[in-house]
Amino acid sequence: MSAKEKIICHFKIFNSSKKLQHRLIFQVILGLMAFSVFTGIITYNYSYRYQLDKSINIQNQLIATIQSQAEVAAFVNNKNISREIIDGLLSTPFFQGALIQSTNTGILEKKQTAPDVNFSNGNSYPLMSPVDSVEQVGSIVVVQNDQYVRNEAAGISRFFTFIMIGQIFMAAILMMWVSQRVMNKPVSILAKEVATVKPGKQSALITIKPLHNNDEIGLLSRSINSLINAAEEALAESTAARISAESANRAKSEFLDNSGEGFLSFDYSLLVGSEYSHECVHIFAEQIEQSSSMCEDDSNNSSAIKNKNNAVQGSSIVYLLFGQAESNEKDNFKDNLGLIFAESCDYTRNLYISLLPSFYQIGKKYIQAKYHWIEKSSKMMLILTDTTREKNLEQHIEMERNYLRFVIAVVRDTKDFFAIIHDMEKFKNSLLPDMIDKLKIKKHHPEKIIDTLYYHVHTFKGLFAQQEFLSFPAFLHDMETRLSTMKNDLSQITVQNQKVDQKVDQNIEFISKIELFSKNFRDENVLEQDILIIREFLGEDFMEQKENVVISKELALQIEAMAYTLITRMGDQIDHETLQMLDNARHLSYVDFKSLLHSHVEGVFRSAERMGKKIALFKTEGDLVMVHPDKFIPFAKSLVNVFRNAVAHGIEFPEERLEAEKSKTAVISCHVHCKKMDRNNNIGVHDHLQDNRHGRSMVTESATTNNESHAIAVRWTDFHRNEKKIKYLEITISDDGRGMDIEQIKKKVLQKKLISRAQMASMSASEHLELIFLSGLSTKDNVDAMSGRGMGMSAVKTELKKLNGKVEISTSPGLGTSFQFSIPL
Repeated sequence: MSAKEKIICHFKIFNSSKKLQHRLIFQVILGLMAFSVFTGIITYNYSYRYQLDKSINIQNQLIATIQSQAEVAAFVNNKNISREIIDGLLSTPFFQGALIQSTNTGILEKKQTAPDVNFSNGNSYPLMSPVDSVEQVGSIVVVQNDQYVRNEAAGISRFFTFIMIGQIFMAAILMMWVSQRVMNKPVSILAKEVATVKPGKQSALITIKPLHNNDEIGLLSRSINSLINAAEEALAESTAARISAESANRAKSEFLDNSGEGFLSFDYSLLVGSEYSHECVHIFAEQIEQSSSMCEDDSNNSSAIKNKNNAVQGSSIVYLLFGQAESNEKDNFKDNLGLIFAESCDYTRNLYISLLPSFYQIGKKYIQAKYHWIEKSSKMMLILTDTTREKNLEQHIEMERNYLRFVIAVVRDTKDFFAIIHDMEKFKNSLLPDMIDKLKIKKHHPEKIIDTLYYHVHTFKGLFAQQEFLSFPAFLHDMETRLSTMKNDLSQITVQNQKVDQKVDQNIEFISKIELFSKNFRDENVLEQDILIIREFLGEDFMEQKENVVISKELALQIEAMAYTLITRMGDQIDHETLQMLDNARHLSYVDFKSLLHSHVEGVFRSAERMGKKIALFKTEGDLVMVHPDKFIPFAKSLVNVFRNAVAHGIEFPEERLEAEKSKTAVISCHVHCKKMDRNNNIGVHDHLQDNRHGRSMVTESATTNNESHAIAVRWTDFHRNEKKIKYLEITISDDGRGMDIEQIKKKVLQKKLISRAQMASMSASEHLELIFLSGLSTKDNVDAMSGRGMGMSAVKTELKKLNGKVEISTSPGLGTSFQFSIPL
């Protein structure tokens, strides 16, 4: 084709597209005009009728509204009411005039908005009596402004018609622009592309812009091109579908494989299906390995894994969970699955499912199982979670817990620990050989020896378990079982109608069993393994000192920190028993409060000797009350002032005592008691909580100060709060001296201006006694080595207040004084 022919061809195509565009514009404009006229007429008529009806309805509503009011006005012949009614009605442009007339008095009120209003053309409405609604009392005539109503309706109709026609023109312009962009231009381009296609050149394809890939132009282009490469497109579609399916399966498989859980399903044949997660291979690794070996030895073994390359698929779920060995649990599992697949009732099926095991031990793994019935395919889904790590951690924590319980029990009951070890050594090395020797000599009645051995072993089992030994109680239990079996076997032998030599032979047989039992018992090393734990933790010195053991503060804090670490690792699983163990660990460093007062007792005798007074020998007596030394030592030290005051102020000289008909030797006593008080008693409850906070801070210092330690400490405080009783340390220090001179004390207080006379007058008798605790008060005029500065009893009160304690003083002239301190524990 020549260049001229190409130019002519392109011009024809361009001219043809222009003609098509012009025809399209002309047809659109013509159609738009016809549609606009038709739509405008319909819109105007509909809008006019609608607005006219709306105005008439408004007029009727207004007339109906004032009619009842006009009936009242006509009934009472009230012109004022009539005037107000007509004025309100004519205030709207819908009416030109109105009058109200009564059947008795004629026209009550008449009014019009224009002089040419003709009331004869108005609408008359009867006014009925408001009493019985039967008698007509008048009428109301209303002249409606029909011209206003029609003009208003016509105006609104024209407005809506113009708006609608304008919207149609805007839409038409938009359509023409869109048509130009979307259809005319692409059609022109498509026409040019078609003109350039040469006959016989099938490799030439029609191109289209991406904008038109999904519209009619694009469809037309693809239809033309599909004639050229229909086969290639079909193959591409097939390949795309295959890739999409593989991608979906791969996504589902990746989801299951990365979930960290084993998912599989099986049907009534109990064979695992093709869909399962990769975690299943990990869970059943040991079963797969064993089954692979079985397949090599026995290719016909039906319970083995079917396919080494696809180890889980097609394998028996019973074998995967229970292995090859037979057991009642395995049989019950198979029977229960049979009931599940045969059951049609959902409720009963779910009941059977709930009876399936929730945990399995597969080799060395601990597996948690959940079951789900798939209704559509009548399959069972099994969800497996490997909890081996959590189970091992739980077992490790339990082992540490038993270890700590054993150490605490040994430290707390050291004497019992060494006593039962000594008794066991005596039993093994002395008593047990003696019994065997006696048995060999007599060779009769082995049942008595068995009973004696059983009694000792059973007793030792209880004692060692009470001391929280780790392994030895289990060993004793096994030995006890052996003795029980021998005893039962011996009791079942019937000696009636037997010869003497047969009986002797049977006794010899049991004697040999008892000797073997004795040898095994003496050769055991389980007890030494438990003792080795104590050696490693408490040291060789602990085992060598035996009954003279005194645990160091550092070791006590170490045990306490160990207990606290264990509780922190347990987290929410902590229980009352473990909290009790922590409490026991905390008290390992405690001392008897009486031991803190020994120096004071000795000081009393030295002070009395220097002053020439005689004191009867005494010691601190009472209960064993264990307290934390760091907490109670300051208060215990301050009590020296109470003892010194008893010697300096309370106890008389021997001559004075003889004159008072007393013994020359005075008596000072000190008693310590532990008392309990009901928690509903308000006294001391706050103090007890303060003490718990002290204990909590000790744990924090010995372990850690993070939020977790605070939470554990709070739970420890709650543990103490749940106790029904509050324990109190009660210390009573008494003397049989001259007693306290209350008047002298009051006089000294006023002289030193420690309190005012008004305050003194308002005090009770017990409060007067407590004046001795005021700082700076002393009944002595001179200061000596024993007293006189007035600071000693104030120090006692200060330390007592730190412990949230209280004191009660009782005194009798000539009989003595008693101080009773009460401190919450």
